[in-house]
Amino acid sequence: MTFASISAPYHAHALATKYGQHFFTMSKLENLVKLGATGDGNRRLFLVGAYIRSGNHHKAIAIYNRLANGFDHTIITLAGSDILQMKRASKKNLSNLIKFFNRKDVHLAAVGDSLAKEANQLFRLRPEIIYMPLNHDFSEKIHPMPKKFSVGCYMPANGSTFYGYDVIVGAAKKMPDVKFYFYGLKGYTPTKRELRIKNIVWLRQAIKPNRMEDFLKDISCGIRVTDHDGNPMSLAEYNIAGRWFAYNKKMPYCEHIERRTIESVVKALRNIEKKSDKVNSGREFYIKRHGRRVFVNHVNKIYSKMTAA
Repeated sequence: MTFASISAPYHAHALATKYGQHFFTMSKLENLVKLGATGDGNRRLFLVGAYIRSGNHHKAIAIYNRLANGFDHTIITLAGSDILQMKRASKKNLSNLIKFFNRKDVHLAAVGDSLAKEANQLFRLRPEIIYMPLNHDFSEKIHPMPKKFSVGCYMPANGSTFYGYDVIVGAAKKMPDVKFYFYGLKGYTPTKRELRIKNIVWLRQAIKPNRMEDFLKDISCGIRVTDHDGNPMSLAEYNIAGRWFAYNKKMPYCEHIERRTIESVVKALRNIEKKSDKVNSGREFYIKRHGRRVFVNHVNKIYSKMTAA
């Protein structure tokens, strides 16, 4: 199997590494397809996200068709922000996207139920839900909750508006007794202004896959307040670690943030703080949904059905 992605190569590479499969950058993969040398014996392609780079829908559709032509079977998963990019497509490009998704050698999937519903409304197609596997490694042990309430927050430096930066920072300022930890895939380099916020810790280095469990030992809960979302893995990982999670969409074993406002965030976090001496009970639910073998077994079943069709 070959993994690739236009805008999420980090995740595609992580999946390929996890399962001992092939990973190529999009430019490298396009060149291999041109040469007819994809390097995959069973010629199966898994595309992470159906992203449209720079708003050029026509070019992206052409790339996806060329890649699919180079493989026997292609699974393409809607990941989150890609559906927003597609909603900006012209009628002609939208029609061509639907034609691509309807190819017999292409299987459209989505990482969560809400995303699948959006796709159904846009394409009149119902993608199959494929729950992605965990990004980080966890042991079977749940560590005791920290004595002092604290909050972990995934915050990429280049997407702060989308991820509710102002709302979460505003909530942190309203809760000076609570320490907030900001982290990202590439770490987070704070500005001088950000360093003046004394109860926010900015993790300058990325958390390695085998270190997330150690990081969560000192965290009581996570928070996510996005403008739009697919199915965040941080939510699953906090639950598996026995930690609480506050989220502005309704999800199992999570504290719902009613509105994307400072007041709603503070309210949700204070509600969690009252019960933060106990571990969250969502571990088994999310292990069954996002387990390593669950993902690969599901994907292999889809490829088998495509082969048999």
